[in-house]
Amino acid sequence: MGSSGLSTVWAKAKCDFSGTNPQEMAAWSGASLLRSPDRLQFSFCGHLCQVFYPQGEVIWAAPERLHENEEVLILQYVAQATGLPLRGRWLSFLELPGGEHHDALFRKEAHLPLVQSFGDNPDGFIEAAQDWGGRIMKGYGDVACMIPVFPRLPVLAILWQQDEEFSARSALLFDSSAPGYLSTAALYVLGIALAQRLVQSRS
Repeated sequence: MGSSGLSTVWAKAKCDFSGTNPQEMAAWSGASLLRSPDRLQFSFCGHLCQVFYPQGEVIWAAPERLHENEEVLILQYVAQATGLPLRGRWLSFLELPGGEHHDALFRKEAHLPLVQSFGDNPDGFIEAAQDWGGRIMKGYGDVACMIPVFPRLPVLAILWQQDEEFSARSALLFDSSAPGYLSTAALYVLGIALAQRLVQSRS
């Protein structure tokens, strides 16, 4: 997305946030509502995040700088949250509403960098996921971690190592409740941003 397109999306996200009741946003997103000044507080990728109301200013207590597209995702998440509970059923990007239109590009921009960085380094994959709040999940691939990107929107990151039959591969899966919090377009951005965070943790 170009800078002008991002600016437009950012402006809309701030407008939607400032025009939504903060008590409702807190209840539906799983955030805490703090006063004086008014702000929503929750964890984003394992690190404390605060969003001031109604300004939409975002503060993130992580060692890394928050990227602009991540600020947009944070504002969109709290403003659009529906309070749907986690269903425990994981979906690939392809299985999200309309996901078939950009699945190939999602694989290239999100899955491929993970394979290139961690295909021969599963321990590094786990360490990178844990940097962002991930916890190991058994029964998926060779190694897998569930990363609590938002309080009610986790992502399951899976890695398969190369073997005699298959090349190394990876996947990012979303709980089936995810469309109740972000659009498929926003989940596309989220998956790529998360993959970039994981890769950067290795460097």
